[in-house]
Amino acid sequence: DALQASGVLPRGANVLGFFDSPYWIEMPAVGGVSEAQHDVALQTRELVKNLRNDDVIRGTGACSLDEVWKCAFAEFRMPLVKTPFLLVASIYDAYQLQTQGVFCCPFPQPKPLFLEHVARFANRSHHEMLLLPQVSRGESGIFLTSCYDHYLSKWADFSSARALGVTLADALAQ
Repeated sequence: DALQASGVLPRGANVLGFFDSPYWIEMPAVGGVSEAQHDVALQTRELVKNLRNDDVIRGTGACSLDEVWKCAFAEFRMPLVKTPFLLVASIYDAYQLQTQGVFCCPFPQPKPLFLEHVARFANRSHHEMLLLPQVSRGESGIFLTSCYDHYLSKWADFSSARALGVTLADALAQ
């Protein structure tokens, strides 16, 4: 309701859910760190293990994956989503990069290591999002920014964020 009142969403848009920066991918941490705070997949496994209602993760049994935690992890879950969506993400998702032991500024580790890992992460994220079956069939879209940020909707003017000259509000109106 607040999004429609703000003019970000077109009138009459039937929004079933809003996910901002949901596309987490499983990648090893940098520099040999292995604690839970540096592993988004491990954090997701722990979250799922502690959930009491299996239907939340399985979507009332619709998830056919062998490992239930994968049903809550975007890399594995997004290809199964049946509802059209607009995936909003930053190619340099600050939360996931920090979780992997990569911190933006100032550079606490050697700059080349940071840039190398960030480039791998960005290329893989971008490539996999483009290959999502719903996106490649033209049924869903991607709004991908190149900011070192986590979720756009935390900013008051998030609807004016631009990707290739298109605002998020314009993308939602399409």
